[in-house]
Amino acid sequence: RAQVADELNKAKLERLKIGTETAFITAEALDGLLLEIDRALLAFHAADPTATGIATSALRDRIDRRLSPKAFDAILEAAVGRQVAVVEKGQVRHPKAAVSALAAESEAEEKLLPLLVQQGLAPGTVSELAAAAGVDAGLARKILGRLATAGAIVRVSSELHFSAEAMAGAKARLVAYLEAHPEGAPASELRAVLDVSRKYAIPVLEYFDTHGVTKREENLRTLRR
Repeated sequence: RAQVADELNKAKLERLKIGTETAFITAEALDGLLLEIDRALLAFHAADPTATGIATSALRDRIDRRLSPKAFDAILEAAVGRQVAVVEKGQVRHPKAAVSALAAESEAEEKLLPLLVQQGLAPGTVSELAAAAGVDAGLARKILGRLATAGAIVRVSSELHFSAEAMAGAKARLVAYLEAHPEGAPASELRAVLDVSRKYAIPVLEYFDTHGVTKREENLRTLRR
């Protein structure tokens, strides 16, 4: 083993940490893979200047789908170290590209989140939010999805998103009311508790049914115990 280790140290090999194991690759092969990553990312951004990155799995398919996800992650780590790639939240981008797209996303997020907070339990649809914020509807949908994943907002349906603050307040009001009325209450009564129209009350109530806060039996809702 000592002799093998000595030979490996003498050879022009690069070490890659793959999970708990160490793999070896020739410097030439690694350089070739990093060059392919560089070219693939530049081509990706050239084809879609508005994109902020490509999914790691999609990039792996473009480079060599025979590579295991863990092996490709190790190669990506080397790419990041050599400033060939930037990896963020499961996406990969070229460090020299996507600057304008990232700025547009940041600006959209800064507009959409305060807007949802302001609208409380009566938010606009995705297209209405996009129009109010002055951003593209597709970009708005992408940002809303990211905010929902981060927990800043709550996605109730494909078109309805509420600020986390508004939903926390709604939950507190419902729980307090139903604790005082253990026999349950109909949707019309709970709509008055939430002080919103039926358009918003029903999706919100169904959300809390699904997430274990309330349960519906015929026309009444009670707290789920």
